[in-house]
Amino acid sequence: MARTFPDVTLVRTGAVFYAAAARSASEQELHRIGIISTLGIALLMLWVFRSPRFLLLGFLSTGIGIVFALAATMLVFGKLHLLTLVFGASLIGEAVDYSIQYFVGHLGAQGQDARRSAREVRPALLVALATSLLGYAILVGVPFPALRQIACFAIAGIGAAFLSVASLLPALLTNAQRQPYRTYDRAARWLGRWQAALTRRGAWVCLALIAAAAVPGWLRLTSDDDIHLLIQRDPDLARQEAFVREAIGVENSTQFFVVKGDSTEQVLQRAETLQHKLELPIAGASLKGVQSVTQFVPSAHQQAEDRARLSKRVSADPQALRATLTDAGFRPEIAAKYVTAFETPPSDPLTVDAWLAMPWSQPYRHLWLGQVSSAGAPRMFAAIVIPTGVTSAQLPALAALADATPGIRFVDKPASVARLFATYRIDSGWWLAGALSLILMLFCVRYGVAAGVRVTLPVVCAVGITFAVYGYAGIPLNLFHWLALMLVLGVGANYAVFLREGCARQRADIGGVWVGVLLSASTTLLSFGLLGKSGMPVLRSFGMTLALGIVIAVALAPLGMPTVRHRPS
Repeated sequence: MARTFPDVTLVRTGAVFYAAAARSASEQELHRIGIISTLGIALLMLWVFRSPRFLLLGFLSTGIGIVFALAATMLVFGKLHLLTLVFGASLIGEAVDYSIQYFVGHLGAQGQDARRSAREVRPALLVALATSLLGYAILVGVPFPALRQIACFAIAGIGAAFLSVASLLPALLTNAQRQPYRTYDRAARWLGRWQAALTRRGAWVCLALIAAAAVPGWLRLTSDDDIHLLIQRDPDLARQEAFVREAIGVENSTQFFVVKGDSTEQVLQRAETLQHKLELPIAGASLKGVQSVTQFVPSAHQQAEDRARLSKRVSADPQALRATLTDAGFRPEIAAKYVTAFETPPSDPLTVDAWLAMPWSQPYRHLWLGQVSSAGAPRMFAAIVIPTGVTSAQLPALAALADATPGIRFVDKPASVARLFATYRIDSGWWLAGALSLILMLFCVRYGVAAGVRVTLPVVCAVGITFAVYGYAGIPLNLFHWLALMLVLGVGANYAVFLREGCARQRADIGGVWVGVLLSASTTLLSFGLLGKSGMPVLRSFGMTLALGIVIAVALAPLGMPTVRHRPS
């Protein structure tokens, strides 16, 4: 088109273009961050394990989990939500933890058979798996497809990753490795000093003071589910939209009225009534304008009234009308034809179907929805009326106007999406509370009440301190903060479990377990902490929350260890 019409500039506007641009930008960032995080994880694993075999086996386990998760989700739901794709990628950070703990356990076994090492770490992995599955199982019962799909994706992926670590990796890891004594010894000594500091009486007083200081932050917490805060508009598309709006005076409004009726005539009459009301001041201010199909096709009743009014006030004296048209610049024969045509009674009024068949109706055909299905009324017709220049202060008045008029409904698409996100956010909060309760009960059954509380405390502190930080910083919570806290719960609880189970399994190996925990936290931060630097507000919310929660959870994980002092090997 540019070559054929060099003087023509093509501009575009519409929600579909913004959605495509946002999806493309998010995918590019995810790919870029994914490459950086994958390289970082690979370098970390090579540095710790000194062998590419462990790196490949770790990625193999994670890949199996993701493939199984995708297959199960597509089998059950038939499609994949974008939320599931973003949140489900957490399997990279969670599933790789299982293989890391197996590798450090095998390295610390001093020449032990790989299958025996798998049997020794299996209890810790089973507790971690049960923790994750219990939390995600709650989401299966919620009435929202996106959260149910996340649960299906996570359960299938984490379960497959665990099975691959427990059964497949021991068969592939046949050669025994020697334990890196110095690294593990240094880690064990550092862990011992840090645990001693955390379990002193003064440390518990500090934790109590932190909890007390967090309360005002919790009281300051707010939420904001406005969809506009979660997206970043493409500047080029915004410029094109402004050009289109200025050129033709048509807004790409996301607020509009849906007018329904039993017949085309009823829809047109209701739209005319609504248009007359919208021409009056709304909430103390006038709208810029209204787009309605009745501006092009009045109702038959209105057409008859208009003709009668013209006949009475304009066409009562044909000679005077002909002279007026001639003085206005019309040729005499054209003026005569106009007067003759007006004096001839029309057979039928202008109809919507006739208007739609005209080529100049194309830019405004979206105003007529035609016949639509409706519960209890199979034959319904509908049109939309778009007010332009609407301010946020006028939205309640417009909604009240629709409620007071039969057959008319006001649609505010950003508000409806915000309400949906608010519902998801509230349900996510209940999920988080329920999952924490189930995890606490599981740990109490496994370790006893006192020890179970200590093992749960790190992830509880991670969630609570994160909330307090956001409250003091004045950052309103949205759905993606809660999704990140779900991941903090699933991953952060495992750190304390691995340390507790490592103490029960073999105290001489606790340095290796701690190295594995630190490596797991580093891989998670590389996988998702980098999202905090994203230019997309959605990904930035997710990444910032996850990074803060994971750092707190791993720092406090030694609280769940037994208080009995042991010497490292």
